[in-house]
Amino acid sequence: MKHQPFIHILSVCLLFLSHTASGYAQSETLSEKLIVQKAVNLMEQGRYAESRALLEKIPETGTAHHIARYETAFSYILEKDYRKALKELKRIKEPGSLEWKYYQLLGSTYHYLEQEDKALDTFNEGLEAYPRSGMLYLERGMMKQRKQLPNEALSDYEKGIEAEPMFPSNYYRASQLFALGSSEPVWALMYGEIMVNLIPDHPRADEISRLMYNCLQQNVTHNDSAFQIKLTQDNTLHVNPKDSTLSFPFPALYQLYFNHAARAIKGAPGKSIDFHTLCRIREKQILLLNAQDTGEHSPKNVLFDYLGRIIEAGHFEAYMMYTFKKQVPELYRSWLAGHQEELSHLKHWRKACPLSITPDNAFYRNKYAYVDFIIPAHEFFNPE
Repeated sequence: MKHQPFIHILSVCLLFLSHTASGYAQSETLSEKLIVQKAVNLMEQGRYAESRALLEKIPETGTAHHIARYETAFSYILEKDYRKALKELKRIKEPGSLEWKYYQLLGSTYHYLEQEDKALDTFNEGLEAYPRSGMLYLERGMMKQRKQLPNEALSDYEKGIEAEPMFPSNYYRASQLFALGSSEPVWALMYGEIMVNLIPDHPRADEISRLMYNCLQQNVTHNDSAFQIKLTQDNTLHVNPKDSTLSFPFPALYQLYFNHAARAIKGAPGKSIDFHTLCRIREKQILLLNAQDTGEHSPKNVLFDYLGRIIEAGHFEAYMMYTFKKQVPELYRSWLAGHQEELSHLKHWRKACPLSITPDNAFYRNKYAYVDFIIPAHEFFNPE
């Protein structure tokens, strides 16, 4: 199934705000804005011809001509008339006035017309002009994934994470790829959990929660004394030639602290880890990682910091239950019957304290491939 273009209503509002601030006549801008808003409303009702008739009232000399053409093209895409959509996009004289959105819609239109080379050229051109656009990296990555080039697709998704770290869809795609037989599934967990915390109530959050839960269950085993997880093939210490300091692959450190926490918790033996034990292990793992001193390549990161704040606020049980509610439905229903207030507190806390990611604290593989190696303190091994 071909992916759908992004929802356009927000872009219309943002574009009009920029033009109003540019010094155009207020009455003219307001009149054209009302025309576009009415046209969009008609479009959402499926009244595409009426919508386009309104948009045609905005003359080529109008301040909103480029928006009218963009919205007209979008209406044709909704009707799957991609050739007419392309014709409308070609009428836009100043593509830069629409910023990255123009290249996203034009590239998608070429894709729908099965002109993949032109689509790729469009996304490349857009990224040259707007290298911080997570959406354009996403579109180019999906093109490469459709061409059965998963490594190249993953590279684009991760570049998109670095370029626009608050854009959730690149985490979503990267997490899926790492879950498909990768030897480093820890990245599926990390990218997935960041996405889940960016859009916790979105349907895709439940989808990625299922991916994360299956990934944990598939990689956890139980020996004679405790559960342990296997998330990486590389456990090699690396020596920095500049100062002879030791660094450790991030996946190995994640695995190391999960296993130390599991030794301390000692859940009931079995083929799979029960949910309450998993919650306790994860909470302890996060606390141990967050307790480490900050070095040049600290294991601390934006996700662990945020989960630590959830723990500190007393919401971790509610967080785990809500995150994995579709994976443990009976347990969740039973828990919810006596913990409605706890769930409400978590949701209010999240609204007041959303996950915020900036270019400075963004998490991605190139930045966290290796971290400072810290030998866990002896007390980490002691059971509770």
